[in-house]
Amino acid sequence: MIDKGLEVSKSSGVRIHDFMLYTQGVYGALGKGDLVLGRSYLQRMKAATIADSVFHRALYHTLASTYAALSGKRDEAVQLQRTTWTLTEQLGIPFPLAANHVTLASLLLEGGDMAQADEHQRLAEEIGARMRSTWLDITCLLVRARKAWMLGREAVGRDALAKAMGLARTEGFANLHWWCPSVLAELCVKALESGIETDYVRDLVRKRRLAPPTPPIHLEDWPWVVKIR
Repeated sequence: MIDKGLEVSKSSGVRIHDFMLYTQGVYGALGKGDLVLGRSYLQRMKAATIADSVFHRALYHTLASTYAALSGKRDEAVQLQRTTWTLTEQLGIPFPLAANHVTLASLLLEGGDMAQADEHQRLAEEIGARMRSTWLDITCLLVRARKAWMLGREAVGRDALAKAMGLARTEGFANLHWWCPSVLAELCVKALESGIETDYVRDLVRKRRLAPPTPPIHLEDWPWVVKIR
């Protein structure tokens, strides 16, 4: 559909929608783990960015940050996301600002910067509470669960994860574009170990093709592609 849209814009000479079409291409490619296609769309998105548009620049930088994070370049992802933060503050729109904060919280947490991660988490939760955004609730709870397990707070981690997965199942969420698949996979392992939303989690693992760094061979409930008995 994206390519068809680009064909129409090219044949008509009306190129105003090219930027958003490339944006959807990046989202779709990164969502299915195709970094090569994602990079191709990202480059074309950059070329179509209107320099004077703060919105264009903010959206480009946040997707460039996502691409860097999924490519294993966390420091670069943090720098790009900080630029996004500056730009989204200029926009003054609550949702992208909150999304930026929770993304930074996740990236900083994985880098061990707990203090800054906590501050961005707090800001994201404050905005989310005012907006009543389920997406923000889920993402903030996942960051909270991840941090709790990193600190050995099992009960806190289970509670946050149960709330996040319960909301995600109710709303039918299957993708959070900026989450590192391996981190999400580890949270799915924790969920199945704790009996949290097992049907939904198994379906999420299959749909997202999630694979934790260490195969969870102790989990009978893990949706293995092949089982040898």
